[in-house]
Amino acid sequence: MSMSSGRLVLDTSLGAISLALLSAAAPLTVNHIKSLVSANLYDNCCFYRSDFVIQCGLQTPDGRSVPNPYDDLSVNESQSPANKAVGNKRGTAAVAHWDVPDCGNSEFFINLSDNMHLNDAYGGYCVFAQIQEEDNESWETVDRIANVIKNDPQQRPRIHHIQVLLVSATILNQVNSSSAQLCGGVAAAIAAALASYATALSSQVIMPLGGAEAAASTRNVASASASTSSPISSASSLGELLEVPPSSQHTHNRGKKSRNFVQAAAKRVGPAVVRLDTELNSPAQDRNRGAGNPPAFFSRGIQPWQYHASFDPDNRGQGSGFVWDARKGLVVTNNHVVAGASRVRVSFTNGARYDGTIVGADEAADLALVRITLEDSDGSAQRFKEDFVGARLPSVKLGDSNSLGVGDWVIAVGNPFGLDNTFTLGIISNLRRSSAEVGIPDKRVEFLQTDCAINPGNSGGPLLNAAGEVVGINTAIHADAEGIGFAIPINRALRVLNDLSEGRQPTHAWLGIQMVTLTPAMSREFNSLANASGVLPLTYGALVVSVAPNGPAARAGVRIGDVIAYADGAPVPTMARLQELVEEAPVGHPMRLTIFRYQFKPALWQRILGKPAIPPPVKSEEVEVLMGDLRDASSFW
Repeated sequence: MSMSSGRLVLDTSLGAISLALLSAAAPLTVNHIKSLVSANLYDNCCFYRSDFVIQCGLQTPDGRSVPNPYDDLSVNESQSPANKAVGNKRGTAAVAHWDVPDCGNSEFFINLSDNMHLNDAYGGYCVFAQIQEEDNESWETVDRIANVIKNDPQQRPRIHHIQVLLVSATILNQVNSSSAQLCGGVAAAIAAALASYATALSSQVIMPLGGAEAAASTRNVASASASTSSPISSASSLGELLEVPPSSQHTHNRGKKSRNFVQAAAKRVGPAVVRLDTELNSPAQDRNRGAGNPPAFFSRGIQPWQYHASFDPDNRGQGSGFVWDARKGLVVTNNHVVAGASRVRVSFTNGARYDGTIVGADEAADLALVRITLEDSDGSAQRFKEDFVGARLPSVKLGDSNSLGVGDWVIAVGNPFGLDNTFTLGIISNLRRSSAEVGIPDKRVEFLQTDCAINPGNSGGPLLNAAGEVVGINTAIHADAEGIGFAIPINRALRVLNDLSEGRQPTHAWLGIQMVTLTPAMSREFNSLANASGVLPLTYGALVVSVAPNGPAARAGVRIGDVIAYADGAPVPTMARLQELVEEAPVGHPMRLTIFRYQFKPALWQRILGKPAIPPPVKSEEVEVLMGDLRDASSFW
């Protein structure tokens, strides 16, 4: 039996034939391999792809020699001309041989090399696949793959590079116990070899491939290309990339569960996502801030049919949230979901409903914490024990929003229009959208942008990465477009949530200006205006367009038209960078700003002085601004 370096994943598990084309340059990180090997070896559907062991025994593309991790299982490379031939031809050593004990049920192990005469040139081929009994569609697909390899010589070198090994506990359970032990031994040996080889792999990432603990970033999915052009090696649809081809969702599936990372995330996270129903203090309150209908940008709304006829829908609000701290019963949501609410009800997917108490909220970050309250007097404490096994709430696992990249898969979860536990799939479209770009400049957040379908009612729900970890909190949508949603990065949110959970009110420094990013094009356009009174001194930086009266910046002498180039010695190429520095600064911090003044034109100087004059040279000035508290301000930074 042999295995070669792969880009194609064949999953015949549970009758779902799945094809996923991966990037050629996508080896796993050490942590990914260790995680998959340790957590997924005997999972119901786990994957061991041959690109785990690229460059076995020969040389890497840059000429480095790599030891063969299969020496105890395989033919030594010096005894394998086929290995060396493939390695020299392809630039990678892609074949490793080892003997597989007879597992007692040969129909599960298809050695394609016996009838294809490929050993001399390309090494052997084998599909070690999980196939359900009497699943004819799965067998037909495997046969089709075999025929492509056997009958089309043009595809042989390509398919050599997309071969894969699938190891599953389910198939081991279908053979007799002694065979299962033998097969399990091989699986364990493969896992041990992978773990020992992990340090030889580079630090890139790959697309996750399902299973309960399928991990990792998906940055390389965008670069997955049809470098192999066989009929079976072209991932031509989203379903294929997700390991669930459209055909298998209907004909092949036949009521059996599919396996992909979205389904795994839904199973793991769904129970911890809640719906929040609020009663508002007053139907006449300002709907543009807080409860009720939110600003057009915010993804929260209400439909009359969601409530009993005895309730006035104008006095109701609705949103989403998720359990962050199961021990304390803390639920994370957006501030605009619960602001102005006199009562909050928390509903779980299992039908359990409890009252909630607002622990704290931060309007500037648009975050709030709600604690589930249990009382003996109303029977909620006893109901809780009945609703949740072990009297413990389901909770989410937090990820690292800083590790996200544009193009990464993400999953938005929430309750749009009262449709509980709705999951939608998309990608990260942008990592750092400033609050000004989003249209809500009074918020102290840089947003993740996603094309996930986010609708009214999603606010406060989690944004998940492909591993099912929370990386953001769904907050806003663009009112005039589809596929433009925004989420607060979880790393940024944690700073606020930790304060709120400990009873502290988060503070935000206040500079007291409004600004825009100055670009070379903007500077050229303004300076070429005939009626302009002066010229902008720089082509980059944060251009001050308004100064709050008697604010910190005004007291320090900052004026409209100043260009801020440095803050505490750090370059300020954009408005977003200055916003970031201000947000990181503590209240009361004396921030040193390096500014360049707006330069009046000579003609204006002449009118002012009554005689020809040369304007002063462009030079920088330093001012020190004592940072104020945002609670004393409005939408000024």
